[in-house]
Amino acid sequence: MQGRLSPPVDGKIQAFPWHHWEEEFQIAAEDSFEIMEWTLDQERLYENPLMSATGRARIKKLMSQHGIKIPSLTGDCFMQAPFYKSPAERDSLLNDLKNILAACGDLTIRIVVIPLLDNGKLENVIQEKDVIETLRHLTNTLRELKIKISFESECEPEKLASFIEQFDESCFGINYDIGNSASYGYKPDEEISAYGHRIINVHVKDRLLGGHL
Repeated sequence: MQGRLSPPVDGKIQAFPWHHWEEEFQIAAEDSFEIMEWTLDQERLYENPLMSATGRARIKKLMSQHGIKIPSLTGDCFMQAPFYKSPAERDSLLNDLKNILAACGDLTIRIVVIPLLDNGKLENVIQEKDVIETLRHLTNTLRELKIKISFESECEPEKLASFIEQFDESCFGINYDIGNSASYGYKPDEEISAYGHRIINVHVKDRLLGGHL
């Protein structure tokens, strides 16, 4: 994931590495990585190289130069400013989402991770219904762009399975983070049994039971 090969930004565990993002391509190649997951924050969203034609051209050049592909993006911006919790900014945030999807389509990023965690956690049925109805309306757009949305959630296996079954399998899936699951005390066999067929992206990291990120 972008940022994991650079010094932490302002002490954060995960953030876009503004001063080192270009260097990470070479570092990744030297460490025998072939893929990278882009990280996108709400702060300075439209300054991120992903969000401009010039920036994407530079990214494409670095990808070609170092043999690195970017098949997925972690949208921390959706967690930092969730449209379903921000009525006054809802239209603007949804416009951001559409612009992000278009940018990903141009860069052939095929999976966009939406974290339903921390500030983005679904706190009631109203928020859950909003997410389901709003994102299902993007199904045709996702098909056109050849992009899938992958939800990352802290929900119990059966609840998460019920949630994802309300979305079209061709455009929506689950991001399985083994570190998060370990911290929640979930059992992998129960998780895989409940929604394994909907997992389309995986995050690999260590995390203690009940531990912070």
